[in-house]
Amino acid sequence: MPVEEVQVSSLIPASPNAIYAAWMDSRRHSAITGSVAVINPWVGGRVTARARFIEATHVKLETGKRILLAWRTQDFPADAPDSQVDLLLQPAAGGTKVSIQHSQIPAGHSAAVREIWRTLYLDPMKRYFGKTGAMEAAHRAATRAGQMPTADMVGMRHARTPITSTGNVSAAGGPHAGTGLMADGRTKPRRVIVRKKKDAGAVGSGASPSQPPASPVDVPKAPRKPVELKPVTLVAKPVSATTTAAGNPATPKPPAISHAAARAKAPSTKSAAKAAPKKPAPKKPAPKKPAPKKPAPKKPAPKK
Repeated sequence: MPVEEVQVSSLIPASPNAIYAAWMDSRRHSAITGSVAVINPWVGGRVTARARFIEATHVKLETGKRILLAWRTQDFPADAPDSQVDLLLQPAAGGTKVSIQHSQIPAGHSAAVREIWRTLYLDPMKRYFGKTGAMEAAHRAATRAGQMPTADMVGMRHARTPITSTGNVSAAGGPHAGTGLMADGRTKPRRVIVRKKKDAGAVGSGASPSQPPASPVDVPKAPRKPVELKPVTLVAKPVSATTTAAGNPATPKPPAISHAAARAKAPSTKSAAKAAPKKPAPKKPAPKKPAPKKPAPKKPAPKK
């Protein structure tokens, strides 16, 4: 099958790491292209853009330097192998030189591919990184138009058969080049297991185990009854002076008296001293009189 090749390049006013990060982010990729894009930022991860019109696989990634893709669109013939996209990010004066070498394109599709790279990526990236506030404006416009991916889109793994390392991609010198194996060394694609939730209503309704559970469409859901909110009136009970809010007796507090009133009521020290009656001084006890001394007995005179 005859193939064609396309080479395009442009100077983007941003650093290589900023351009690489925008490519690997689903929301920023969608804001740049103006259509829903889902990016798995790892080797072997899926890339879908322009509402899945473009489908690709990351074959080799070098952060801030190179992105190698196995790439195709829905316009490619069904029997045509995937084309190869080699996107290089080179620092340059004023930003980054983005060079895209696209090879192994089926004959007759090179003009459409060149138009996609110009109008969907290079020119929008100039506006996205070049003008102040252009990023926020692009995100708002994509959100209003419903072109932003949702959380379930970003986290899902596509069930499409992964692109094998055949054609020009295998010639890049991969470890499984020319062996018919996939990029990660497997011979068969991974199986995608989808687990269905059990219908709890079928078991509770007495259905036999052999019968398949009823689909959610066949089982109508009972309408929810609106909850009536009754008004609640709060009555505040007066708390007496002798009883606290907890029901315990409270000691009455003396009435508050201002300083001026206290000074007016309190008598001065001088007037209080005059008004107070004088207490009689205690009488001192009379000194005790000494007892009279008894005369000493006279000794008898000696007889002659």
